[in-house]
Amino acid sequence: MAGFSGGVVINAGTLRMGASNCIPDDARISLSTSVSTATFDLNGYNETIASLIAAYPAGVTNSSATPVTLTLSLLRNG
Repeated sequence: MAGFSGGVVINAGTLRMGASNCIPDDARISLSTSVSTATFDLNGYNETIASLIAAYPAGVTNSSATPVTLTLSLLRNG
């Protein structure tokens, strides 16, 4: 996601990673379930993000057999 900044909102479906660390570390990911289930799939890749907000039944998964790490950087404003 070259040149990408800001947050990511997944309202429905799946955001599946294709490489490690392609979302900026200060990104905020929000998984909404207003229409259907939203999923953030690490797919075998490590990722660092600032925060994650998920409403049940939305969630984070790893569809790969490769172990992964999701790191929350919890960056502060100011």
